[in-house]
Order: sequence, then structure tokens, then C-alpha cells
Amino acid sequence: PSVGPFTHLLKEAIMRRRLPYKKHRKISTKAFADRLRDRMTRCELLLWSRLKRFPHAQFEAQVVVCGYIPDFYCHELKLAIEVDGGVHRRPRVRCRDIHKDKVLASHGVTVLRVTNEMVQYNIHRVLVSIRNVSVMLSNRIGLLRTASNGVE
Repeated sequence: PSVGPFTHLLKEAIMRRRLPYKKHRKISTKAFADRLRDRMTRCELLLWSRLKRFPHAQFEAQVVVCGYIPDFYCHELKLAIEVDGGVHRRPRVRCRDIHKDKVLASHGVTVLRVTNEMVQYNIHRVLVSIRNVSVMLSNRIGLLRTASNGVE
């Protein structure tokens, strides 16, 4: 039976052998997010160590957003960051990623995907990309707030 929109993440975690497989596992989305947070990959941990001190936005790790669990999420900017390993190159996983991105986008969430290799070998470039997207989204939010206050 399906356990919700995060079923693919559970299967992916099982494929990575990060969680033992138990048939008909029923777990809440929040509990699953907690488990993922406790079992971050090396690249996720590396990026998380930098995002905790990120001056441009405040990120949280592995929180539930629109029924999905992005690796990192900034509530104020509605920015999700996904760190994709090799499994994300598989066609079925890629299709699920595209669907997830569309669902999040329909709720106003911007998704930034980076690969494990980018994080591992060029963390500075990843952080610059995150900063640039954060600044762009901050400016957009500022403009929306100004427009909603009637000030131009």
C-alpha cells in the first residue's frame, strides 16, 4: 500500500541501504523526515555544515513541504535544495524528481538541484549558486511586499 507522496523517498532510502526494508511500512511523513535527517549522506552533511552558517537565508534540513521532504528548505524564500546522488540518473527516479519539482513549483517553491559531485568537489560554486538564487528570491519577495503595501 502507498504511504503517501514520500513513498519514493522511502524506496530510495531502502535502495541506498539507509533504512531496513519492512513490507507494508507505515510511517508518518514527519517521522520519515526525522529518520532521513538522522541518516544524511556525506555530501548532504557537508552542504548542511555550510548552510547552517549561510548568511543569506535560514535553512532547515529534511522538513516536510507540500507532502515532500527536500534535503534543505528555506521557509521565507520558499527555496528547496536537493542533493542528488547517482540514483537520480535512473529514468524512474528522474521522473519522480520531475513530478516532485512540479508539485513544489505549483505551491510557489523554487527547487535547486545539485549533484553529489558538485557538493563534494566544488562546494564554493554550489554556495555561490545558492546565494544567487536566494538574493533573486529575496528581491522578488521584497517587491511583492512593497506592492502589497501599496508602496512603489
